[in-house]
Parts: sequence; C-alpha cells; structure tokens
Amino acid sequence: MTTLTRLRLNPTSRSLLRELADPVALHRRIMATFDHVDGADARAQLGILWRLDTEGRHSPVLLVQSHQGSAWDRLPEGWAQQVDTKDIDPALDAISSGQALRFKLRANATRKIDTKTGQDGIRRNGQRVPLRSAEAAVSWLRRHGESSGFRLVDGTGGPVVDVRPEAPTSGRRKNGTVTVEPVRFEGLLLVENPGALVSAIRSGIGPGKAFGCGLLSLAALPR
Repeated sequence: MTTLTRLRLNPTSRSLLRELADPVALHRRIMATFDHVDGADARAQLGILWRLDTEGRHSPVLLVQSHQGSAWDRLPEGWAQQVDTKDIDPALDAISSGQALRFKLRANATRKIDTKTGQDGIRRNGQRVPLRSAEAAVSWLRRHGESSGFRLVDGTGGPVVDVRPEAPTSGRRKNGTVTVEPVRFEGLLLVENPGALVSAIRSGIGPGKAFGCGLLSLAALPR
C-alpha cells in the first residue's frame, strides 16, 4: 500500500521551527515516527518521501508518502495541527497513457563534476553542483521524465512549467554538512508509460530524497 499523509504544521511550535530550517533534522523527525527496519537505507525500504509546502498565508504543510503506516502520535505535542492519511494506490492504478495531469515536484536538480576513474580502475563519484538556470533545470526534468514515463506538455512558448529555485538549506550529520538547493516545478505533464510513472512516484525522482526532494504529486486538470 502507498499512503500519503498531509500534516498541517503548527508555526508556533518551537521544535518545529528549528527543524523546518534543517532538512537533516526534519528527516530524522519523520523517520522517528516509523517502526525500525534493518538495513542500510531504511528510508528507501519504507518508501518514505516528503515535501514541505506553503499555501499562501496558511500554516506550512508537510506531505509524507510511504509504503506503510506511521505512528504520528510520536510527534512532539503541538508539532502538527491536523494529520490526514489516505491510500493513494487506487489513484495510481487509474493513471493511463495519454492522460494530461498537473504536477508538483521539489527536486534536487544537479549535475556531477570531477567524476573520474583512478589508476586502480575504480570510478569515483564527483561532486554534485546545483543547476541554477531555469533552462538547465527544465532540461534536467525532461531527461528524468523520459525514464519516468512522462513528458512535459509544450505550450506556445515552451513547456508548461513554472520553475522556482529555493534558497539553500543545510544540516549536519555524522559525516559532515548536507546542503540542498532545491527547485520547485509546477506544470503539466503527459503520461507516456503509466507503469514507469507509477514506479517513479513510489520511488521518487532525482537525488536528495532524504532531504525533502523527489516527491512527485499529480492532480487531474480542472474541467
């Protein structure tokens, strides 16, 4: 089962305000509401993806998607004002080829530099650097769409997508500091491969999934 939980957060909670500015702390808070699982990547095993949204003047909203339910009563008292959980498998099963849908995605749109193969023949990962131009970010999304079963809908002036870069946020973990410089995408997509798209929704798109990136949300077009 794939569940999606919508938490309306309490902006007067001191513990919440500290964690909102720290993606590592917010990740830990979310993970603490799930039962322990063995393995190196509990987040991937549980299918946990999350995204922090703001809705005008309203309180911030935290969306959490997972493969199993969570004990939200483990959150600090007053941390969330309202918690609503639903099974989204029926909606995912209804996705069909050729369907046009609205989408939202907060992504860690990056490219790697200095990826090299050493004299020992071992290929070493380079450094991820953010894509700061809208054109580069859209190209990144197009590439991921090709492998994720969708393409962007093109309008008269290009793809129907709004691109909004965010300010970098940082947090500390055991092996150093993590900095994420996300991009928010909102627009229209066309489903080309429903199975690949559903798989991408469940597993997330791009890097930085532990830090609030990769959760793709879909909605029907207004009639």
